[in-house]
Amino acid sequence: MIMPRPPRPVARTATTLSPSFPPVRRDGRRHPVRRQRRGWAAVLVGYLLLLGVVGLWATAVDVPVRAQLDGGLAWLADHGVAGVRYAHVEAVANLCLFLPLGALLAGLLPDRPWWVAGPAGLLLSAAVEVAQTGLAGRTPSLRDIALNTAGALLGAALVRLWATLRRTAEHR
Repeated sequence: MIMPRPPRPVARTATTLSPSFPPVRRDGRRHPVRRQRRGWAAVLVGYLLLLGVVGLWATAVDVPVRAQLDGGLAWLADHGVAGVRYAHVEAVANLCLFLPLGALLAGLLPDRPWWVAGPAGLLLSAAVEVAQTGLAGRTPSLRDIALNTAGALLGAALVRLWATLRRTAEHR
């Protein structure tokens, strides 16, 4: 009986680990990407802490400024911008709240597809909404999860678009 040969081990080179971001430049100096990734990771940790505070605050974070928001919406209505309601402001806020998550993940994981931020945003948002079920002053909703996920996707897509445009401009 002939036994199949085991596969040859792949040499771990900069090309196999990260083809678009080698750790060493052609001139032998270290590539600044590792330092950049540490920076992205540090900002991500800070963002996640802030997101935890906002998401798990005992009451909605806009309660202290709700009167000003309502006054601003009334002012818009008085000046011909009718139809903008508090639900619209809340939806935009939920979308914008997760934009940084997608942007940071796209910057931290440049070798991964940009849409990886979507499942990450979905899981993180769902975790926050589940945790809010135990808070009397909060109302978890599927709409928040959808908008947060969309925000994470949009943030990642914008960072990738910016990086692609920058690379294209450098090659011209």
